Amino acid sequence: MPRTRSALLACIAWMASAPALADGSFEPVHVNRISIVNGVEYELVVTPLKVRGRDRSADPYMGQCTIFTVHGTYSRRSGLPSFLTRAGHFAALAHLKQAHAADRWVNLGWMGTGFAPADSGAPCTFRSRALHLHVEQGTQAVISYHDPL
Repeated sequence: MPRTRSALLACIAWMASAPALADGSFEPVHVNRISIVNGVEYELVVTPLKVRGRDRSADPYMGQCTIFTVHGTYSRRSGLPSFLTRAGHFAALAHLKQAHAADRWVNLGWMGTGFAPADSGAPCTFRSRALHLHVEQGTQAVISYHDPL
């Protein structure tokens, strides 16, 4: 029994320290356009590739959109995770620019409340306050954060 308890505690500690997308998700998208101003502000226009999420449901942000637009910046807000840095935001933008230049799809997603509606009259246009290039088990995804988790 002590061995089982030790293994269980080790597993829980590993899960708590490993990067994960709990309460988040990502979907493959095609980058139609990316415009970057002042190094941090950007407009991103993508076409979701209409792949259902891992649980077979539509993504809550991109799931109903044929074109998905994000107006974003880097804004260090209280309550956002400490790993969201300006350098990390730059890396995520560079990844999106490279995908656009190479005409290849990229994973785009969110964590917590990763996007906020930009305008009630434009249901597929959102805002973001920080991007992060997340890498897990060889898979890369640009993850958006908007409000504290």
